[in-house]
Amino acid sequence: MTEIELFNEDCLNGMNQLETNKFDLLLTDPPYGIAQSKEADKKVKRWRGGKILTSEWDKFESKEAFNDFTKNWMKEAYRLLRPKGWFCVWCMWKNIPDFIKFGEELGLKYMNLFTWTKTNAAISFPNALTYSCEYVIVFYKSSLDSSFGKYLNSKRIRRDYIVQPTISNKERQSAGGHPTAKPININSIFIEHFTKENDWVLDAFSGSGTTAVCCHRLNRNCVGFENNKSYYETAIKRVKVEKSQRGIKEWC
Repeated sequence: MTEIELFNEDCLNGMNQLETNKFDLLLTDPPYGIAQSKEADKKVKRWRGGKILTSEWDKFESKEAFNDFTKNWMKEAYRLLRPKGWFCVWCMWKNIPDFIKFGEELGLKYMNLFTWTKTNAAISFPNALTYSCEYVIVFYKSSLDSSFGKYLNSKRIRRDYIVQPTISNKERQSAGGHPTAKPININSIFIEHFTKENDWVLDAFSGSGTTAVCCHRLNRNCVGFENNKSYYETAIKRVKVEKSQRGIKEWC
């Protein structure tokens, strides 16, 4: 039976308790370090009629503090990933060079950059190009056996991009209104392509539980950490709904 284990705690504390080489895939959506100040929000509101959704968990004192935070969680996640495992990290354009650098310093092999182009992205300042894309950096954890290709499961060719709107109001409502919730169908791409049934997936920043929902639907095991109690409770609720729809009574 598929195991979905979600914990309401800081990911570094939680990952520290897990065994080395346990996971076949890391798929996570960490803080981007781009939360706006209230004054910046006011400026944006004048132009686009609404404010940027900011959260305390995305605010850092400096770029150095954000980089230290990123290096620390990536290092621990690397330890937990088995050789031949895949390491997929959501990010925005400004984080791509640093994230690739940090991953390669750990020993990960940079493989691809997946692009989600949003057809309904919110407008930016006048005369500025609208931010319409988010990205997933795909790494591979090498081993002495370098023939990684045979471990891919999908026979279909997966392109390195997808073009679709932001998540629907219904899906965002299901995600408890989380401001950065990712579409279920996009997260499912990585889980389906890089793992097989009963493999283990790690989500260091599980938010409202999108990765856990995907894993349950695809018969993968999942461990996730979320230190925001409200988002954690939403994630628990979402997985319970998934289980009830499949006629599974117990919660594990």
